[in-house]
Amino acid sequence: MKKVKVALVGIGGYGINLVVEILNNSNPLIDLVGVVEPYPERCSRYGELLERKIPVYSNMDELYKNHEVELTA
Repeated sequence: MKKVKVALVGIGGYGINLVVEILNNSNPLIDLVGVVEPYPERCSRYGELLERKIPVYSNMDELYKNHEVELTA
């Protein structure tokens, strides 16, 4: 099956739950292409996102300039 290109918007607050789920349970159908967060350093898993080379953008325009996204969560 084809992977779905996913972008997460907001990785603080409730958004951390999605980050944890995606990072802890690598789903072969999810391709996390980027994250949008104006204050990413506040996310407890920010370092891991960087280690996995998942780009973090401060706004949606930057994300869409660099990636094709099929699902935004």
